Amino acid sequence: MLHLPDILAKATVAGSSAIAGTASTGTPPNGWHWYTLPASQAGTNAGFKVAIPDSWQVADNSSQRESFYLEAPGNDTFLNVDLTQHTKSSMVVEAHYLAQVTQEQGKFPGYADQRIQPINTRNFHGAAWSFTWQNPKLGRVRALDLMFIAQTSAGQQSYALYMSSPDDMFNANLASFTQEMLTFQPVP
Repeated sequence: MLHLPDILAKATVAGSSAIAGTASTGTPPNGWHWYTLPASQAGTNAGFKVAIPDSWQVADNSSQRESFYLEAPGNDTFLNVDLTQHTKSSMVVEAHYLAQVTQEQGKFPGYADQRIQPINTRNFHGAAWSFTWQNPKLGRVRALDLMFIAQTSAGQQSYALYMSSPDDMFNANLASFTQEMLTFQPVP
């Protein structure tokens, strides 16, 4: 049986490996479809394209123009694609900064099991930040945030791919998260 730090390491490695090189751009697996958000709609230098399960939906995010939620049924498990410009040039430094800021703001009660490591993300230097926290309604939640800055034809674009799931469902959802990361790609 894996202990929590081992499971977090597995999730970080799976997510990191899936997004390390060139994206899978062919036909998505059966039961999946492409979701594309062009830069013009996002209001950023670049948008993104990702395959998601047919059962997932795009959440209404009208109040958060640069942050887009792709949710599993029940809304407890999701992929958040955040296009907000990063504040640091090193994504490892950015991850440590975000960990500190979110703790100061009290955003993740019961924050634990932090792991931050450098990763290669779509052939750019990035960082993986994994942790757990206590959600009042869901209990222990596991999160993995992969962040990088892509060089696109329209200029630099920051990406943070934040995967979150109740702890007892995270391993079951890891296959979906991995497939999403395999297909994730910046688009103009």
